[in-house]
Amino acid sequence: MADSPSLNEMLPAYAKAFAGKSRVPFQLPHPELLDIKKLNGSVASLSVVDNYLSGLFKDKANLTHKDISMVSMLAGAYIGQAIITTSKKGHQWMLLTEYAKNHPDTKRTEPESVYTEYVLTNKAETLSMPINQVAHFLDSGKKFSAKDYAVEQLK
Repeated sequence: MADSPSLNEMLPAYAKAFAGKSRVPFQLPHPELLDIKKLNGSVASLSVVDNYLSGLFKDKANLTHKDISMVSMLAGAYIGQAIITTSKKGHQWMLLTEYAKNHPDTKRTEPESVYTEYVLTNKAETLSMPINQVAHFLDSGKKFSAKDYAVEQLK
């Protein structure tokens, strides 16, 4: 049996798939809303992500749970990778369960799920959840800007 990919292999692969640079076994909903030619991994390209997510939310009634899950994982990974590649603060992916081992005061405010288990940390050991942010937006319309989120994480 082959080893499972590590977190630091899996999430960059998801980000590449979102940007159209690798194949996935499903199609993102409304691909016509996503200008993949402009997805270069930069923080500036996150405005393209914002436009795509806004367009999807307008058609939320036609999105399946699988659509929301896949978009949340792929777009959230893309946002996280843009933060990681730009960061001077040492951002990296981590499992929340691993983070909590070193930070026993960490309390889950959301139910345990893939949206909340994959988190970003940095040298200062702060925690952020780009995948969960996308899922919240698509589920509830809670105000969210991928670009503003990334800029805030990089301060």
